[in-house]
This record gives sequence, C-alpha cells and structure tokens, in this order.
Amino acid sequence: MKFIYFLIFLTIFSLLWLTFSKEYKIKSKKYEDFPQIVFENFIIYEINSSVLKDKLIGKVAKKYTNRVEIFNFNYQDKNSSLRAKRGVYKNSILYFYENVIYKSKDFRFFTSKAIYDTKKKILRSKSKFTLLTKSSKILGEDLIYSRNIGKILAKNIDATIYEKKSR
Repeated sequence: MKFIYFLIFLTIFSLLWLTFSKEYKIKSKKYEDFPQIVFENFIIYEINSSVLKDKLIGKVAKKYTNRVEIFNFNYQDKNSSLRAKRGVYKNSILYFYENVIYKSKDFRFFTSKAIYDTKKKILRSKSKFTLLTKSSKILGEDLIYSRNIGKILAKNIDATIYEKKSR
C-alpha cells in the first residue's frame, strides 16, 4: 500500500514539475577571435644558406586564424629597419600603427600609420610624415616608397634642403 502511495505521489510530482518548470536555453558564444598562439619577448631570425637575411624582435606576437598581430617590434634586413608600436600581418600585407619609423642607408622617415605590401615591396603612408636624408628634411602626406626601384612619391610636401658650403 505504501508503495502505491509513493508511485502516485511520484507521478503527481512529475506531472506538476513538467507543467510548471521553465525551459532553459543556454546561449553559447563562439570566440573566433581568440589567438591560437602567443609569443612574448621573442627574436625570429631568417637565415639564408650562409647569411642572416632578416631579424624580427618584438615584445608580444599573437597568431590568429586569419592574421598575426605584433606589438613593439623592430624588423631588420640587410638594408633597412622598420619599427612600430603595433603591426598586423594579413594576406601578404603588413599594417603598421603608432610611431612607425623606417630607416635605410639613404634616408629615414617617421609617420603614424603605414602599409607594406610584401609581394610588391611598396610601403605607403596616407598620414603625415617626416622624411630625413643627409641633405634634406621633407614634410608631407601620402607617401609611397617602392623598395624595388628606390623611388619615393608624396603629396603636399614642404622640403628644406641643406647645402654644403665650400671653403
């Protein structure tokens, strides 16, 4: 008899539970923008058969599925160096942000943002820049530098050219 009461009670409780309980849905978020790997205080060397080709020094690098972000870095090859506070590498294009400094044996320039196409070897800066050579200081906007041919184009330039006085 007690067992029958227990079964009746269990049945009524189950029916009430099913009738008055709320359905809960769990929302899940996809974290697609989560780094796959993170490097800190790193140095990367690219070495040819017998010579050091490139060197990349940085504080933090994060590799995502579609890009690589690098912070406080300095990239050097045999002819030039490039520094920035932050860089993003995506689809063979490098995007540089904050305190971008490019140095070569002939000149150096400073800007706030730049883009470098690694396939075409063209460096562009749509923002204002300062370019310094041994004999001039050039201020301007919209700089385009082709590393293959060594040609620099810019708009709205203001140049100061220093002249050596002969004795």
